[in-house]
Amino acid sequence: THLTPVTLELGGKCPVIVDENTNIDTAAKRIIWGKCVNAGQTCIAPDYVFCHKKHKEALIERMKFHITTMYGEDVETSESYARIINKRHFERLSALLSNGTVAIGGNTN
Repeated sequence: THLTPVTLELGGKCPVIVDENTNIDTAAKRIIWGKCVNAGQTCIAPDYVFCHKKHKEALIERMKFHITTMYGEDVETSESYARIINKRHFERLSALLSNGTVAIGGNTN
């Protein structure tokens, strides 16, 4: 018998659940960190958020606050924000901005 150690990249979906008893500021900070570390190019980056309706607006506002706190008023000029790995992925992600409503940012370069 021969056993070879391996590491599997499972990269599935990573939902975030914000229930009505959640500390909104803490949740917002952690969601933004998880999504923005390495520009979201990690297997643990949140893909979507399920949020209790009574917290929706507050969560969005706190997420905006934490983006600005982490990366400044202009994320594009931030040295702390990672960039997308290649043009193909940049274009794929840019196309996603045409769906839904963009709460903050939305510019591409």
